[in-house]
Amino acid sequence: MLRHIGLLLVCTIAVQAQTTINSNIVTNTTWTAANSPYIISANITVSANVTLTIESGVEVKFDAGRYIFVRGTMNATNTVFTGNNGITKGFWDGLYVSHSSYEDGSVSLTGCTIEHATQINTRKGTLTLDGCTLNNFSGSGVVIEALGILDIANTTISNTDYPIRFTGAGAFNPGENLTFTDNTNNFARINFTALNTQFHLKKLNIPYYTNNTLTVSNTGELLINPGVQLYFHNSGEIRVDGKFKALGTESEKIIFNRNSTANYYQGIVFRANSIDADCVMQYCEINNNANSNYGITALSIQSASPAIENCNFNNNSYNVSITGDSKPVFVNCNFGASVRTDAEANNIIMDLNSQPVFTNCNIAFNEKELRAVSIIASTVTVNNTLKKINFNGFENITYCLYDLTTIAESASLTIEPGVVIKSRNSYTNLIANGTLTGIGTASEPIIFTALSDDNFGNPADTENNGTTTPAYSTWGRIHLNSVSESKLENWKIHYSGSGSTWWAVYVTKNNIVNNCEIRYSSNGIRFTESAKVTNNNFINITGFPISYIVSNGTPDLQGNTISNVGYSGIHLDAFANDSPTLKKIPFAGNQNPSHLIY
Repeated sequence: MLRHIGLLLVCTIAVQAQTTINSNIVTNTTWTAANSPYIISANITVSANVTLTIESGVEVKFDAGRYIFVRGTMNATNTVFTGNNGITKGFWDGLYVSHSSYEDGSVSLTGCTIEHATQINTRKGTLTLDGCTLNNFSGSGVVIEALGILDIANTTISNTDYPIRFTGAGAFNPGENLTFTDNTNNFARINFTALNTQFHLKKLNIPYYTNNTLTVSNTGELLINPGVQLYFHNSGEIRVDGKFKALGTESEKIIFNRNSTANYYQGIVFRANSIDADCVMQYCEINNNANSNYGITALSIQSASPAIENCNFNNNSYNVSITGDSKPVFVNCNFGASVRTDAEANNIIMDLNSQPVFTNCNIAFNEKELRAVSIIASTVTVNNTLKKINFNGFENITYCLYDLTTIAESASLTIEPGVVIKSRNSYTNLIANGTLTGIGTASEPIIFTALSDDNFGNPADTENNGTTTPAYSTWGRIHLNSVSESKLENWKIHYSGSGSTWWAVYVTKNNIVNNCEIRYSSNGIRFTESAKVTNNNFINITGFPISYIVSNGTPDLQGNTISNVGYSGIHLDAFANDSPTLKKIPFAGNQNPSHLIY
């Protein structure tokens, strides 16, 4: 007899737990691994003064477009935040730390993975990321707003637009072991324009980046740590109306540079309202600003006086411009050659309101650029002194004067002995409606001459084109019109004027030209009223050494000498409208010289 034994096979199928979250968290709550995954089917708010704790091993899945908004506290460890049946970039919205209208929130994520979102945003409060992975975001990895704080360490952010993006001056505290890879733009982007509080850029293993004009207001402060790199796109610029401290070190310099896809940037600009005592750059590199617009310089100083120490300027069109009532101090700086080859003075640009100081600085020039410091057109509105500037290897470097500089009636300009000014062209004019005082000495005369005059200046061959002979009367003019006494003494004024109808120097009122050498001009000095033109030497003047607008003043022409001039008498230019009388005026050893009408 056969016995059949039937075996009953019992199969147990474990069904994984799943919890759907579709309402706000209003009491302290813990999400457990046992109830994972949690499906976020609606936008969820963690209320103020409420803590959401997410245990290790939990998976949080978001339906399309959903987010968690934390006004209270959320703490998660070894949690995966991902899309619910969606793995495309931006499938779900993200995580938000509070809002500027609410109280501070707090989100702390340790060992977590966040993927397929739009972004994580710390708006007001603190976001802490430690040992996390952020991947495959459609927007930025972490957005930091003005009242947000990001503490981040041991974290990888990949496959995002920008791994970090600032939309305000929030606090950023980067720690060790940060990895940013395969992002569309591997920068920490500064994406706001007005800085009214303190903003602190700390060292990061990727550059910061901006394509905006970031204006540091009079209540704002931009602090930049050693080792920081800040890259600009074409419109990128920093304008300082408040405080700016870029404090690098010899081993960890701060780098300002253009983005590789940009041709140039707008530079760093210290403006009139900047706080001089709190504007410092140390151990910085300002590089690769090839802006073709004249005056858009790597560093622009406008009626400001920052301290620039141990900084290098490399591969720029124009390194520095200094305008307005500016007294910046440069110490141990290197000014590299311009990248422009247009035969202009491009390296350092200033106007005659400014008074920069250079100590132990180096300057270099390319083969084509003018080897001089550029003085650009301006109206002088302050009381200023043009001093000799020394660079290593270029003691008393030449100035190149461009276009028209006018000294306003309320202002004054003093020029130190030994200064060498070369005129860029015949349109160069120095007009003193205010006081111009230049007292040279026999050993250190003040030089006002042609750009191509290779007899003066350092380097003498300013154009770097070998020995040249300038054309007569094509290199600028001087006008002394001031009511208060202007005085030129011990000057060499060569090649000045503009063709045969202009004069090298024009003197009115009681102003003085004494003991000067006027050489290589078509015409010398035109005077009127009670001008004092005394003890001067007129040499190689093809036309008239002297010309007179007859007036009721008492001019003085004593002690002058002439040599190799076209006409030895006094040219009569015109009669003033004050019914003057033409009187004898001794000139060049002749007690009653001829008066010539031509």
